[in-house]
Amino acid sequence: PQGLPIFLSYRKSTGGRAWHVRDVVEHIEGMYIYRGWDFGTVRPACVWLQWGEQKRILREKLGFNTHTREFGRYIKELSTEMFPGFEFKDYCDPQGFAAATKDGKSDVDELRDLEIAPFRIRKTNPAWRATLIDDYLKRTVNTEHGVEPEIVLDASCHILDAALSGGYHRQEPIPEQEVDDEPVKDGYFEHIVDALGFVFVGRGGMGASTQSEKKALREMNKRMRNSYNC
Repeated sequence: PQGLPIFLSYRKSTGGRAWHVRDVVEHIEGMYIYRGWDFGTVRPACVWLQWGEQKRILREKLGFNTHTREFGRYIKELSTEMFPGFEFKDYCDPQGFAAATKDGKSDVDELRDLEIAPFRIRKTNPAWRATLIDDYLKRTVNTEHGVEPEIVLDASCHILDAALSGGYHRQEPIPEQEVDDEPVKDGYFEHIVDALGFVFVGRGGMGASTQSEKKALREMNKRMRNSYNC
């Protein structure tokens, strides 16, 4: 990884025990599985997770040079194959409701043709979504196995693991210049993190006001500067 890591609370293990990453994260019967979508012909992305007391990130998929229609069809088939009998709910990039594809439809229109109907969420920037996810990474829950992190990631999610470990990053500060807090648009990690972030906005941050969004950004900036100064 280059630059400054964004997810400062992410730990594969701590105190000799697995923490955020698990060899296998079991899905829970009877719960919805949420899918997060990031659009784009070059690198469309999708993540699958369950949102309960513990947020279980189950799978990821990053496409390449694939139109939304084809990617959506593939994700729908893959979802049924991996999680037969489950009901899915979807969140996506709000821009997908407006941006027209080459056929004159929006990306969401393409998904609706496949009977996939994403919820509309508020528009947020990548830095704010990263702060939201990092806040959840700090939290713990009490389970039958004791105290555990609120977010657990299946080890098969190699791209998300690498992104959370520092692949998704900010530029190194330049002396005597204002710190650029926006994540780097790397064309790779950004898409899978965005897909995850849209679910976290929809499930955990939809009601956030503009004021709370600004507060989260200020707190993030403070953490990043303190980390750099150390």
